Amino acid sequence: MTLQTYSVERMDELAMRLFDVAATLRQTALLCRENDMEGFPLHDKKALEWLAQLEQWAHEGVGKVQASVVSQKAVQRALQSVSGVKKKK
Repeated sequence: MTLQTYSVERMDELAMRLFDVAATLRQTALLCRENDMEGFPLHDKKALEWLAQLEQWAHEGVGKVQASVVSQKAVQRALQSVSGVKKKK
């Protein structure tokens, strides 16, 4: 696996791709419903595996971002407290 830096725009683009896939699945369900179809066979093993991995990846990403935010705020508070302390002569 390669570690990639994701900008906010890149994360948004990925989210939009996921929304597009979700919309396609909803459209398929609606089409079946409108035509009184109970369903249709699909090979789903790989898709479900990929989805599980994607969910795990997304949750790990949120955790890393949250940890980074906490760390950055701690550094900022430390810098503010150091710059606010007056030196004695």
